[in-house]
Amino acid sequence: MDIFFMLTLNHPEEFRQWLDDNHQTESEIWLAFFKKDSGKQTLSIAQAVEEALCYGWIQSRLKPLDTERFAVRFSPRRESSHWSPANVKRARRLIEQGRMTEAGLATLPGFLKN
Repeated sequence: MDIFFMLTLNHPEEFRQWLDDNHQTESEIWLAFFKKDSGKQTLSIAQAVEEALCYGWIQSRLKPLDTERFAVRFSPRRESSHWSPANVKRARRLIEQGRMTEAGLATLPGFLKN
């Protein structure tokens, strides 16, 4: 799978802003992450996953870039996609914290919408 557009972000707020601006118009984004032993810091995958869930997006493929970095693909969640127990737990917490957007709430499975 080719990477057509990739960002390296340092803070969750940067990804949230990108999602806020683009979640309805883009079909994917690749985020670059530094490996822990590189000594360089970026947004963490866990932080990125939380922000993605807030907008109805989800992570999928991971692709090595070089010795220090790898990329993870994020895209809108499909209606029929499986919800892992970890993402159900995250979604519940994000709802309680008031961080979910309307787009994110619309993708929730039925048992989380009540």
